[in-house]
Amino acid sequence: NVRSGEVIESRRDLIVSGDVNPGALLRAQGNITIIGAMRGAAHITGVGKVYATYMTPSQIKIGNVCSYNKNSENVGSAIALAENGEIILESL
Repeated sequence: NVRSGEVIESRRDLIVSGDVNPGALLRAQGNITIIGAMRGAAHITGVGKVYATYMTPSQIKIGNVCSYNKNSENVGSAIALAENGEIILESL
């Protein structure tokens, strides 16, 4: 589990087996995969996508596109990607 206040960074893809709690930050240049609940923030500095078993992020940033979660509804297993200047969440 990644706790509030923790920052985990990778120059490539990043895989987390556990929950990412509110206040935690994942930063990678490639894809980010969370096998657990995504409640924190994910920043992809290059080109990539965010995958999570339970997607309720506080923030997702892919490249220069940023989105904040406006509701706390769990969309279940989902992928987040940047498309046409916005972050899109797609259920898996």
